[in-house]
Amino acid sequence: MDDNILALLLTRQLYLLAALERRGHAATAPLRIDDLLQEQSKDDQVNAILRTARAHPEWSTLNPGYRHQSSRQDCVDQLADRLQFISGHNVPVLVTR
Repeated sequence: MDDNILALLLTRQLYLLAALERRGHAATAPLRIDDLLQEQSKDDQVNAILRTARAHPEWSTLNPGYRHQSSRQDCVDQLADRLQFISGHNVPVLVTR
């Protein structure tokens, strides 16, 4: 998947999370993402982590020859830490070993 698509999806999800937290209990108006699309920015650290992961197709659990590697787990942990920093939330990470 293209990095720009992943960056947009990540930004959108973080924006929606923040918008839901600010939303009132009885709010009925739909959330708008117009501002998100205009202000979308990329996170260089997230992109670097994703590039590392893409450089290792053997890390994919869809790969028939998949074997757990500590370097893969390190990459997953780095991504979770960065997303937690960006969002200000604890990011649950499910990893298949």
